Amino acid sequence: MANSPVVLLVLLLIGADLLISDFKAREDEKSELGLASNETRIPALKRSIESDEKSDVLLFGSSLVVTAFTYPDFKLGLAPMNKLDDSYVQSKLLSKLIQERTGKVIKTINLSCLAATPADALLILDELGKRDKLPKTVIYGIEPRAMSDNLTPVGGALGGKSALELVPHYSSPTILQKIEMSLYKFANPVLPAGLKNNFNQLGVKVARLGDSANSNEVNEVVASHFWQLFGARKYIGNTVQSQISFIFKNQAENIPPTKIECLASEITEQDSKKSNEKPWDRVSNQKIQKQLDQYRGHYLPSNHTKLEKNLVFLQKIAGLCKEKGVHLYLVAMPITVENSKLVPIDTAKGYDSNLAQVAHTFGCGLLDLRSGFEQSDFIDTVHLNAQGGEKLQKRLVSALEGSI
Repeated sequence: MANSPVVLLVLLLIGADLLISDFKAREDEKSELGLASNETRIPALKRSIESDEKSDVLLFGSSLVVTAFTYPDFKLGLAPMNKLDDSYVQSKLLSKLIQERTGKVIKTINLSCLAATPADALLILDELGKRDKLPKTVIYGIEPRAMSDNLTPVGGALGGKSALELVPHYSSPTILQKIEMSLYKFANPVLPAGLKNNFNQLGVKVARLGDSANSNEVNEVVASHFWQLFGARKYIGNTVQSQISFIFKNQAENIPPTKIECLASEITEQDSKKSNEKPWDRVSNQKIQKQLDQYRGHYLPSNHTKLEKNLVFLQKIAGLCKEKGVHLYLVAMPITVENSKLVPIDTAKGYDSNLAQVAHTFGCGLLDLRSGFEQSDFIDTVHLNAQGGEKLQKRLVSALEGSI
């Protein structure tokens, strides 16, 4: 199957709902929370990397870093609400706080992405280095899942360089794969924008399977990248639904006025409630419990092999920064007490020792910002809300004072 990515894609399309029955519901919840979605986030990273814009401070990490450094911007009015999506790659509050402390006007860019691992950070750093766009300072926020995750491949959420190119890539393509790439290049320009990003990323993941000879790697890629598939299906479903609504819109004329009034009143009430619930504040005990169930799969069993492999990537990141004269700061990101209880003891020790070892060996900064946060600072069990993100950034700038 690893050598037949097109067949695999067809099987995924046919059997996805049966394989993971509640995946679509989880992805819908992420959309409601405004969490990072790589279908739109990765193209935004690509545009930022390829632009002429160069940052003074660069942020790396997973969706934990995305929410912590973007939600405060929206809540405080530092970024317009129409930018509240996964293409926002700035952090204006952090720049503002640093300016208040140091008097320096700086530009901060946030190139974090969903489920990122050290391999992703290394990939982007390397791409920036090739373009002579490395910043003076890199801040890398890391949590235990990023170092030891049973669901995300060691190669990272991006899936390698092909993700930033947004095209399938094979090291030694077969005839079938050459046909696939030709069809892909033909179809890509005519796809609607909303669908293009999903299929681009799905194509990249499927292409990885075509080059993989390791069945475990194939399973990891399939298990951790279903969101592209469901993103595409969701887009198609929404499009069909909107067309059906348009065709049958005249049916509303046959509804008695009293029912229309009741329906309008109900919708208005629902919209009013939703308008008061901003993405950076939403939280529910039900969602927290679902996420804890999900993270058991990330953490258990403890994955020593991935800890060791991610340590190597982390060392390469630190080595590259040291070679290029970039100040690197490793930040231990806060998670809730409930989530941290799921982390196996040996995983937690390995995570701490890896960060300490890299900081000592390469002389980079190590900031432990895990303490002092309550559940009210989070939208779930790992992602900081606007309040928690602002608190984290103020502590970060205080710790960096005099060195940034």
